[in-house]
Amino acid sequence: MTNPIFILSLPRSGSTLLQRILMSHKDIYSLAEPWILIPVVNSFFNKELSLSEYSGSTCANGIEDFIKSLPNKDSDLFPLLNTFITGLYEKQCLNNERYFLDKTPRYYLFIPEILKIFPNAKYIVLTRNYLDVLSSIIKTWGKGHLRSLHRNEIDLVKGPLKISEGIRLLKDKAFILKYEELVSNPVESLEQLFKYLELDFDSEVITTFSQQKTSGRLGDPTGILKYTSLDKKSIIGWKNVLTTKVRLNVARHYLNKISFETVELLGYNKMDMLSEINSVKRNAKWSLVDLIDIVISKFILKSNLNLWFYGRTKTKIRGKFFS
Repeated sequence: MTNPIFILSLPRSGSTLLQRILMSHKDIYSLAEPWILIPVVNSFFNKELSLSEYSGSTCANGIEDFIKSLPNKDSDLFPLLNTFITGLYEKQCLNNERYFLDKTPRYYLFIPEILKIFPNAKYIVLTRNYLDVLSSIIKTWGKGHLRSLHRNEIDLVKGPLKISEGIRLLKDKAFILKYEELVSNPVESLEQLFKYLELDFDSEVITTFSQQKTSGRLGDPTGILKYTSLDKKSIIGWKNVLTTKVRLNVARHYLNKISFETVELLGYNKMDMLSEINSVKRNAKWSLVDLIDIVISKFILKSNLNLWFYGRTKTKIRGKFFS
């Protein structure tokens, strides 16, 4: 029987690197980013606003009433969802792999629900220096600019809190791995990780991971091409991206939205990060382009224009419910 492994992390935390390393083991299979659990969990447990051809709030009420009518309510629902999703994972494992690895970054939004569905799954919480996460978002998805930061507001503000709450909830059910430890001490880190997964560790995975291809349209295509070996240069890489006063102010703005306790639970020190930002800022210069970009991003976010842009480019809003 196939069991799931879930990697829980913020986007741009090195999850694709870790995924490919784990895929090098014969007993683990994975796809780029399945996202399969999000619509399932969202349909049953989320009442937030959504855009649909039907009334989302009415649908949520109907599902809630249906679950309440089950003899044992949630206690009946969760095992059945487990059977359903596990069956889909097993269909992907054509060579009868022991584990299916589901690496979907936004799963951090639903950790309590996923744990209820899969109480016996393996959970790997991957953390990374917050400043490196921010700089990687700017460098990759923003193509070096700040004007698209509104798209990742949820990851930068809500993500760290959700993952820290997940660490508290999962406790010893999860394996906590820092990205910096993975690339600096791969043998020691992976030995412990494979022990947690109850699999034999072969140090060859440190080099053979570059041969692994993750099928699917999602994931990190730039990282797959760029990183063919574990590289310490990615540690504190933020100093090569957060190079202007505007960018450093943005970093401090986001970091100040996160509590000291949350940062500590993720394995880092907020005061050290703020001190490093101030230290770099002394020699940084202002950038008019960055200033214009961040003003545009904030305006889009505060005006909810990101929803309007999405509606015009991805779907037709007319005739749909926003409820």
